[in-house]
Amino acid sequence: MLQSLKLSNAARKKSTVGEIVNLMSVDAQRFMELTSYINMLWSAPFQMCVCLYFLWMVLGPSVLAGVGIMVLMIPINAVIAKQMRAYQVRVLHRAYCLGTCEASRFEFESAVRFDAKVIGRFENFRIELAVPAPCSS
Repeated sequence: MLQSLKLSNAARKKSTVGEIVNLMSVDAQRFMELTSYINMLWSAPFQMCVCLYFLWMVLGPSVLAGVGIMVLMIPINAVIAKQMRAYQVRVLHRAYCLGTCEASRFEFESAVRFDAKVIGRFENFRIELAVPAPCSS
């Protein structure tokens, strides 16, 4: 069986298995999306040409006004997309910063559970976490 990822021992110590699986699943998802985007490279211009042809048959030269507006909207769309990308990066960075706090708590709890398992009798040893009692309605 082929391995999809080969890591040295030093690299394994830097990341958890969950982090590696998460990154690999994101990469796989992007690869799946790439196939549809590659298909759009030829189908989108073809669809636009067919639509413009049929519109020309119905409307005549008035179609050129619509095409001109579409061409003028390209730079505006680029500016909006750039701003949305910057906003998305800020939101993801903020979520990552918040997530590292929870991730470090999870890693701490996992380490404590692992150490308790190594020490012995994990079945009888329970870690009581400071979790609020469930709300009663």
